[in-house]
Amino acid sequence: MNPNNHTPRFGLVLTVARLLLVPALAALASGCAHTMNVNVKPATLAPCAKLPARVALVLNKDFTEYTHTMHMMGDSFVSRLGPPLQDYAKNVTQHVFTEVSVHPTAAEAAGKADAILIPKVTKFDESYGLWAASKHQTVMIMEWNLKDRDNQKDLWLDSIDARGEGKMGNAFTFKSNHLKVLQSLFDDLSAKTQKALLESPEIRQIGSGATRPPDARVLP
Repeated sequence: MNPNNHTPRFGLVLTVARLLLVPALAALASGCAHTMNVNVKPATLAPCAKLPARVALVLNKDFTEYTHTMHMMGDSFVSRLGPPLQDYAKNVTQHVFTEVSVHPTAAEAAGKADAILIPKVTKFDESYGLWAASKHQTVMIMEWNLKDRDNQKDLWLDSIDARGEGKMGNAFTFKSNHLKVLQSLFDDLSAKTQKALLESPEIRQIGSGATRPPDARVLP
């Protein structure tokens, strides 16, 4: 059998595979915004000794309602990242600190704990190809700001660069693959955030009593 006889058929298979994702995604949303709920699980964090500090965690509206829009073939795919962002911030801080209270603004958090901790998304981006087997990559940069208990002074500021990666998938696997990529992103973000919080000298001080005001006490 002449192996060259397979060349036209092989070329046809490659063409079909490459174009499979295009009409498939077009069928998901025809010229409109397609909202995608991001149902990722809170990351399993490494065991650690909790820092003996009361922290007021500020999750403002920009954070809790954060969305990202991916434009593809004339359609818009909107990922609602606010819910998993809230879960991530609560999961990490409750794992690291003895006590965590949650507030919608820094003004409302003032005077409620030993210090105020504010997360903020400064960048979220995605890259992808048109092949079903193409890489789908995400990057998120999260800023964490530690302020004194009265919301007057910045004590610590750090940016955390997290990444997730997977395959684009076809019409039937695109959504599930997208969630897998975001799960890997939040797992990476959570682990790096835990490490940054535990290794910060400024944060460790708020649990040592060095910066605790005379009227502050740790609730049972």
